[in-house]
Amino acid sequence: MANSRKGGFIYFFTNRENEIKFGETINDPIKSYKQSSRYTPHSLNLEGQYFFKNATKKDLKKIESEIRNDPIIKERIMPNRRDWVRGVPVDYLDQIVSEKSREWQTIQNQLCSLREYNASLYEAVINCWKAIDDEIFLSNQTSINSESSENFASDHVKTVCNRNKILSILKNSVNIKYCSKKSKHSSPITMTELCEMLGLEKCMNTYKTVSNFFKKNEIQRRRSNGRNLYDLALV
Repeated sequence: MANSRKGGFIYFFTNRENEIKFGETINDPIKSYKQSSRYTPHSLNLEGQYFFKNATKKDLKKIESEIRNDPIIKERIMPNRRDWVRGVPVDYLDQIVSEKSREWQTIQNQLCSLREYNASLYEAVINCWKAIDDEIFLSNQTSINSESSENFASDHVKTVCNRNKILSILKNSVNIKYCSKKSKHSSPITMTELCEMLGLEKCMNTYKTVSNFFKKNEIQRRRSNGRNLYDLALV
């Protein structure tokens, strides 16, 4: 059934092999994908869905393209299944889509304010955006991502060198014994919030190191109100 609200979703599922399928749809992600997929409902797990208010199919395609052009995502897209990625922590993709969602919402709020202030100027801005050639947009994105790739290469080396430092910080900051939803000493924290609290660089290699640390110590991820959370007791 089509989504009753004006807009659409960016979503991502995982399968039993921890591969991630992500994409866009103007319909309900669970119903639309499971109806058209060769996977059974029990073999897929919806990890995240973000609603982009007032987004058209074209808007969603552009947002999805920007996500695909992230240097880390781009490197790990599966060649035989272009809408799947392998070897990327769910939290990393969740952060990217979450940031896109916040950026989109900011733009929508600004447009709403502009429309209330000056309807004619609002219409002029919208028409100007519609007139922008898609090739120019994609060309700019390619240029931006080429520069981002160079920066990523440098950051990647630095992060790998700091992996032991990250593990040391986690061991000294997380009280594994009390990391449970039932524990009164724990609090629900996202991966992004944890990195900010501990001063860790928010990048894929950091997320991967933290995820492996959690997995090794049986700290489970859970989803609440559209966010991936970990029940952590920090020292």
